[in-house]
Amino acid sequence: MRRSRLFLVIAAACLLAGAVLAVASFSRDSRAPGAPGPSRVLYLSPQGRDSGRCTSAAPCRTLDFAYRTAPGGSTVLMRSGLYPGQWVGGEGPDRRAGLVTFRPAQGATVNVGGTLNLFDSHVELRALHVQDVTVGNFDQTEGRPNPTDIRLIGLHGRNFQIDSATHVTVKGGSWGPASACGGSYGGSNNSIRDITGVVPSDVLIEGVTIHDVQSYDLQECHIEGLAIFAGRHVVVRGSRFYGNSIYDVFVQANSGPVSGLLFERDWMAMPVGVDGRENGTVIGFSDISKDVTLRDNRFNYIVSLDDDGVNPTFSNFVLSGNVGVLPYAGCSLRGLVWRHNLWRNGACSASDVSMRERRLPYVDGANDGSLDYRVTRAAPVGWRRWAARH
Repeated sequence: MRRSRLFLVIAAACLLAGAVLAVASFSRDSRAPGAPGPSRVLYLSPQGRDSGRCTSAAPCRTLDFAYRTAPGGSTVLMRSGLYPGQWVGGEGPDRRAGLVTFRPAQGATVNVGGTLNLFDSHVELRALHVQDVTVGNFDQTEGRPNPTDIRLIGLHGRNFQIDSATHVTVKGGSWGPASACGGSYGGSNNSIRDITGVVPSDVLIEGVTIHDVQSYDLQECHIEGLAIFAGRHVVVRGSRFYGNSIYDVFVQANSGPVSGLLFERDWMAMPVGVDGRENGTVIGFSDISKDVTLRDNRFNYIVSLDDDGVNPTFSNFVLSGNVGVLPYAGCSLRGLVWRHNLWRNGACSASDVSMRERRLPYVDGANDGSLDYRVTRAAPVGWRRWAARH
């Protein structure tokens, strides 16, 4: 009798364990189609083949194949070499588990010799040498989604272009030289545009150097370091501009609305032509009269707030804590807010300070890569009052 009871207890325990295993197995295997799997490390090589699972022993060849193979949250390690221009996706897999990061393998130097077109979402490119990067449906292919959650981190290339993409970060690295209508570099300006009817939004450009974007025929090729032609909540922060034609930055809502624009702690050199002479202004605003803040920037020349000369009434347009040359007709423009700026040649509010034609007090006011626009204490009139707030 005792042996029978013991047998029943053991049998019941086995049945219970089997049921638990069955439930666990069902839970693992019943994942919805397309749901993200566990993150992985994949490998890419210019000599690889687009087959299999992109392992270390059998690396893949293209970013798109690796992207489609990688679960969300994965890292793709790129081995040294020259990769051709290519694209990523357009209808990629579910990425709810996170983005896919492409970066060099340890000790590798990666160069991409053509344009990288990012058509899909949740992609990070890190520490690559590239030619051009286009984020978005630049050729307006029907049915292709507009990408979101894109990060370009520490890239060195010629130009980037953001077309109807959202939640885009360009951080660190440098862009340039580029040359239009002649020159040896080719390319164009770096730009943010509405291409498909979706206004780019939540774009951050931070700690980036944009330099030597030049036009060799200013009549035929109007060019600038960065063109913002559409965008909501665009932030340009802690970035440096030098050696660019006409403007370091040009803002004009010619492909969609512009609103919520912030320039903060940027250093902008005087724009120059191919002959090294002045030929523009650091920022040109064309028919942009509201929802802009310029805060704590260092300008080595003039900001053109009313580039078209239409004398609009400005709204929610604030200049605060900047150092530079007083904007054209700045004090006569209507509706601007001026707070604690230091201008070389005037003041537009009681809290602004004029240097009265003295040189800008920068450590190194050069217009090339050696620029250092930290402010010294070469005291202009009213310096202590201004410095106390900075």
